[in-house]
This record gives sequence, structure tokens and C-alpha cells, in this order.
Amino acid sequence: MTNSTADTVAHVKWILAPEVADCKIIREALFCEGVLRFPQWLDANIVKTIKSGVHRSVYQIPLSEFDIHLKHNRISGPRAFLRECFRTTKAKNEFKMALDLLALGIPTIAPLAFGSSSGFIPDSFIISHTIENAIPLNDYWEALQNQSWEESWDHRHNLIKALAIFLAALHRKGVVHTDLHPGNLMVETQQQKPSRIIMLDLHPVRIHSTSVPWEIRLENLAMLDRWAALHASLADRMRLWDYYTKEVIEFEGANAFAFHDKYWLKKQIVIMKALESNANMKLWSSFDLRCMGNNRRFKKFHRNTIQGHHVSDLGKDCLNDLVNLQTESGNTPHLKILKKSKSSEVISLTMNDGAIERKLIYKKIFATKMLDPLLALFRPDGASRSWTMGHALIIRQLPTPRPLAMWHTHTLGLKVDGVIITEEIPDALDLPKYLLKIDLLDEPLKTQVLRVLVEKVAHLIRKMHDLAVSHRDLKSPNLMVSESGGDVKIWLVDLVGVRTHTHLPDDRKAQNLARLNSSFVNSKQISNTEKLRFLRQYLKWGMEGPFTWKAWWRKIGKLTGFKIAKNQKSGRPLA
Repeated sequence: MTNSTADTVAHVKWILAPEVADCKIIREALFCEGVLRFPQWLDANIVKTIKSGVHRSVYQIPLSEFDIHLKHNRISGPRAFLRECFRTTKAKNEFKMALDLLALGIPTIAPLAFGSSSGFIPDSFIISHTIENAIPLNDYWEALQNQSWEESWDHRHNLIKALAIFLAALHRKGVVHTDLHPGNLMVETQQQKPSRIIMLDLHPVRIHSTSVPWEIRLENLAMLDRWAALHASLADRMRLWDYYTKEVIEFEGANAFAFHDKYWLKKQIVIMKALESNANMKLWSSFDLRCMGNNRRFKKFHRNTIQGHHVSDLGKDCLNDLVNLQTESGNTPHLKILKKSKSSEVISLTMNDGAIERKLIYKKIFATKMLDPLLALFRPDGASRSWTMGHALIIRQLPTPRPLAMWHTHTLGLKVDGVIITEEIPDALDLPKYLLKIDLLDEPLKTQVLRVLVEKVAHLIRKMHDLAVSHRDLKSPNLMVSESGGDVKIWLVDLVGVRTHTHLPDDRKAQNLARLNSSFVNSKQISNTEKLRFLRQYLKWGMEGPFTWKAWWRKIGKLTGFKIAKNQKSGRPLA
């Protein structure tokens, strides 16, 4: 991408900011006879690529006097071209917007110049000062999550307060960012503490003549909360709301909106939650099938009678080795057969991918019935379902092993056998084996570990259902347990029975819970007390009503009875 940028900048006509037009030193540092010095910087090997893609590339270039960022906007596809015909270029719009925002006192980039290339389909460029001591909000928050609560508390508190002050000032001055996500917000730090928030990617910014109406503010806050719902605790999200409302009251008055009415305030939180949920559902549904296409994260491949998909960071040689893998030789030092049946084969293996040693799970799903290849024309088969649902869960921040590749063997144009490759969870046990491990502990440690496990499983399933995801085959072996640094983590596996919904009805939730309950009907490890503790945790300890658990208990018990009777009739054991 750097070569295409170097070729294009030679034909760009630049418009300079007042700061550059009035300063010979800056002009000479950036340009030579009106041409950007980008090829020279490439030769000097000082160009660092921050982001590179079909639509844009962003570079950081350290110069002797100052550092700059260069953003190269490309026109990709007919829709982008038609949009460009009826509006100013992205770089010009971002340049003007940055000057307007700085005039309003909103922290943002300091633009130096913008320009467009010649030709029928022009690319546009914008140069700005590098923002010192600043990192993206999502990276900063992730770093805090890796610290202990005590270590991160001050930073977390200061960050939330700075974000609330920034958002309130933004809306008070009539500014709305229609693509408000953490990647477009930078956290500037002083003495390793967050001091202020800086806004990037200004093309989607809109400026109103007056302060932003409340309905639009809610939509804007819901857009940010869409990310926070998956990465921040409810307490941190409510703290942001609290600080934001206090800022609005302080600068716009309690009567600007109905902040004096606590019932109105509660209603606004409910509305914002609904807006955030609807926006997330639309976003996720638009992402769910990206893993079946050709893009920067996923690739299609074809080998003779094999067609499939893989993640873009999986090496070509590693993929070829996996496709050509012979599993008939049995166990070897690098290959261990975990399961072999008429319908599927599961293998644990270690494989080198360049300098990376990958520990993988190889699952082959056989077409056991003559109609299976025909049915695959009308509905996703097991391998395709596991591939799409695996990435759908990852998008929703639900723990599952990352799928790396999936393919099918074709005969007469029909899918026959399917294979899915996932990462292996280090040192993980399925739930029944982990319970046997707990049985070996002495009291009171045994009870403490069991209670933590029950609460973790309940929390995960509740989160899964809150995100409108169901797992039809939620039996205990399909939950894996891993330990890291004394912390227990639950993973969802065998995703053939997973479905995503726009709205998940209570009957489907109860079926999932009953399927898990049927795994422990005759269990000595999980008593009715622990089952009740699980249900109360799932129902958030009475937040949905003090006696709601009784109705759920009866419904789950009834459905569990149906499941037991069905398996007894078919002769299939309960897992």
C-alpha cells in the first residue's frame, strides 16, 4: 500500500492550513517544490504503517522537528464513487471539520494540509500533527482490564470522568459523532493518568446550530454503550451516565431536560438500553456472515474437490498441511485422537505455522445419511454452522475456541464430509471431568470452588441469552473449564446447536436450561441446593421479581422430564 501512496502523492494538489502557510520551516519539512516528501521518507525507512486497507491507509512519520500522520482515503467500489460525485472529498471534509471543532474548543487532530489526486477517480489525503502521549480508548481500557481492581481503580475513575466531561461538552456545543466508538476516541495521558479525550475520524461528525436535542444525545450515548456493554461492568457504565447527567445539569441547568424527575431519568436509561440492544443486533447480524466471504479477515480457498474458508492470519503452508492431514495413522507425539464415531472424528494436534506453534482441534463431520448432501443445499451443515456460529460468538464476546478454517469435500457438486479447525483451549477439561477434579478437594475448599463454578456457568448462560443466542444442545460436556491465575473460565464448544436470534423467547431459554439440567439428574456432585443457586444467579438474584425463580424451577423441571422420557424411548444415554 505504501508504494501506491508514493505513486499517488506526486499528483496531489495541496491546500495548506494557516499554520503551514505562514511557516516556512513546516512547509519545507513537508514539501519539496509542492510535492509531499513521502518517497524520501520511504527511502529513509521512517514511515510506519498504522492502518492499511482497501478504503484507507494511515501512516505515522517522525520528522526532525515534529511527527505527522498521513491519511490516504481511497475510492473503492461504485457506491463510494457515486457518493464522491455529490459531496466534497473525505479529506477536505475532515480538514474543515477539524478547524471548526478546534474553534469550538473540542479536542481533535491539528490539520496541516489536505489534497486530492488528479484523475477520474481521485484519492484524497490529509496531513495532521501526531497526537503525543495518546492511545485509542479501547486499547487503554483493555490495558486496565489486565490490571487488578485496586491497581486500575484511579485510572478507571479518571477515564470515566474525562469521557463524561468530553461527551457533555460535545453535545452542549452542538456536535454529534455518528460513528462514536472507542477506536475513534483517543485517551491523552499525563503522568500515566488519563487527562482528556480527543476525537478522531471526523468525516461522520455533524455540527448543530444549537445544543444537541436529547433524543439524538441518547442515540449517541447508546452507540458508545454498544461497545461498553461487552467490555465494561454495569457499575462503570452507570458511573459514566451519572457523571454525564451531572455535567449537563451543571452547565445547562436542571430544567434543560427533566433531570429533576427520577422516574424520567430511569425511563431514559431503559430507552438507551433498547437503542443499544437494537443497534448491536443490527451490527452483529451484518457481521455474522463475513466469515463466509473474501475480506481482510477471512479468505476462501479451493483445492481440487475441497472448498472452504480460513482466517487470513493462518499461513498458507499450515493450511495445506491441515488439508492433506492423514488421521488414519492413529496417535503420534503431535496427534491425539480424542473421539472417533460413525458421525464424527475429533483430533488434538500440534502444527507449526511459520514461527508460531499452533495447538489445534481438528473435527471431521461425516455425512452419515444419503440425504445429508442434498439437505446441505437448503440449510447449513454441521461444519458450516460451527464455523459461522463460532465467529458469531466471538463478535459477541462470548468465550469459545476461535475457528481457524473450515472446508468440505465435494462429490458431484454436493458437500459430503466437513472439517472444522479451531484453536485448542490450553489445559481445559469438560464440565463433568472438572467436577470429578473438584471431588478430590477437601472441605471447605471443595464447596468454595464448586460455588464459584456454578456462579460462573450461570453468568455465562445468562449473558449468552441476554445477547439473544441459544444453544439447543447445552449439555455438560459442551462446556469446557480452564483455569488461569486462580481464575476459572467457562467456554462454549460444539456449536452445531447454536443459533442467533433477534429476540430470544423464554421457552427457548428454558429448553437450554433444561438440557443442561438433564445432564445432572443423577449427579452426586450437583445437589438441588447448587441447582437453586445456579438458577438464582441466572435470574440475577431477584432483579426480575422475588418469586420468579419458582415459575422457572417448575418449567425447567417439566422440560427436563420430557427430555429424559424422550431419550429413554430412543435408547440414547443422557450426556
